[in-house]
Parts: sequence; structure tokens; C-alpha cells
Amino acid sequence: MSPLPHSNLGQPTPRKSTAWPMFMIVCVAVAIPFVLLAMILGGVALRWLLAARAGNEIAANLPDLPPPPQPVIREIKAKQRPDLHGSVAGALGQPAAPQNVPGRTMVDLIPLIDPHVDALHGKWSVINNVLHCPDAHLVPRVQIPYQPPLEYDFLATFSQPKLRNGVSMVMPNPNGGSFFAAIGSEGGRRYGLHANPEIGGRLPGLVRPNTHHAVKIEVRKNSVKVIVNGKDLVNHGSDFRDLTCDDWRWLNNTKCLGIACDDPTVFHHLHVVEITGAGRGTR
Repeated sequence: MSPLPHSNLGQPTPRKSTAWPMFMIVCVAVAIPFVLLAMILGGVALRWLLAARAGNEIAANLPDLPPPPQPVIREIKAKQRPDLHGSVAGALGQPAAPQNVPGRTMVDLIPLIDPHVDALHGKWSVINNVLHCPDAHLVPRVQIPYQPPLEYDFLATFSQPKLRNGVSMVMPNPNGGSFFAAIGSEGGRRYGLHANPEIGGRLPGLVRPNTHHAVKIEVRKNSVKVIVNGKDLVNHGSDFRDLTCDDWRWLNNTKCLGIACDDPTVFHHLHVVEITGAGRGTR
């Protein structure tokens, strides 16, 4: 009997490898998004180039246009600004300015004031170097951009068409904050330095309507004196710890001087006479 031919019966059939087809499928799947993205970006770039070329052709055929006008730049200084609120109706004429003190520096404060910047409350104007407040109620006030020296005289000449609450002159307290002198409250008769209790009194007829009044506050290292129309009304020795301010007369910078009123008022003159040291402007 002849031998049977060789057979693979009963032998495991070898499997064909699938690694290479799977690798190709993965590569194609990964590459498709990048191909699509490249096609989209290429299309966008082509459209942009065509639009730019068309725009250049259109611009080349347009007539020449005149250059755009240059902006006009105008610097407005404080003195050149228009008056905010006009003058006090029926304001008195200007009295003579206070005389200089020999050997002392006198600073004219009104030219330093810009109502656009320095008015903390109320309506104020500077007209011909005169400070006007045609406003009333809630204590209109101005912060004067000047810091006085250690010792000085604060001078004010003012007038009011009607009497009610007078004027206030605000000064820096060496211990911090401010203090003020009030002249002419209670219908023109009350005066004093703000403290608890108040340092001052009442004098009927002290301030009269439509009349010029001159106030001098002498600030020294250990004392404050209030002089109105040449009369010594307060001479207070103090280290200033008893002198205070209220919320109606607060200033943003308590090292500066300030002026306030509660009825239409004309401040004809505002000056400082520097006694010890030198003051300085704050701008």
C-alpha cells in the first residue's frame, strides 16, 4: 500500500497578519481632518488675495482725495476758562486791596483759584480777580490750592447782599485736619472759632448787608486771633487741639486754606501774609 500524501489535517491554520491594514486605516483617519483644514485655509487665503487685488484695482482708478483736516488743539488755562455761574447780583465795587506788610511776603490767593477744580460745593466764579458765589444753602465752599506756613495772617474782604449765616475761613490744624473761624452768622452778629464749646460771641451789627467787611485771622504757633473791621474779637491761646471743623466745611486737602459761605457772597480780596516760613501752591 502506497503511503498517503502529506496532509495538514489536524494542524492549526496560520492566520494572516492584519497589523499593516489597521495602521493604514488609522493614518488615513488622522490625516483627513488636517487635509480638510488645509483646504479651508487655502480657500480663505485665495479669497483674501483675490479681494485685495480687486480692491487695489478699484483704488487705483479712484481720484485723489484731499487729506483729512488736522485736529485743532487748544490749551485752556485756568484764567482763560469761562465763568461757571456768573456774578452775585448787585455786587459792590472793589474796595482797596490790603496794604503790604513791610518785610513780609503777601500772597494774592484769588488768582490761584480755578472754580472748575477747587469748588467743593456750590456755584462759584472768578471774574476780574474777584471770587463770586451766587449760590446759597448747604455751605458752598472752595478749597484754595495753597498751603500756608507755620505762622501767617489770613485776610478776607467780603460783602453780602443779604444776611443770614455769614462766611467761614478754613485753615489747617497743625495736629491734623482743619479748623475754621465763622463771621456773621445769626443774621450778621455771631462770630468765633469752631470748638466745643465755641470760642466767640455775638455783636449786633458786626456784619451788615451791602457793606465791605475786612477779616484777619492771625495764626501763630500758640495762638489764634480774629479781627473783624479792625476790632479784636478773639484772642485765643491754644495748641490747636481744641479747634475743630465740621462736615459742612471739610476740605479734600486739610493742609490747604478754604473759604465758605451760606448765602450769595462776593470775596473781593483773599490774601495771606507769611510770617514764619513760606507757604506753597499745590499745583
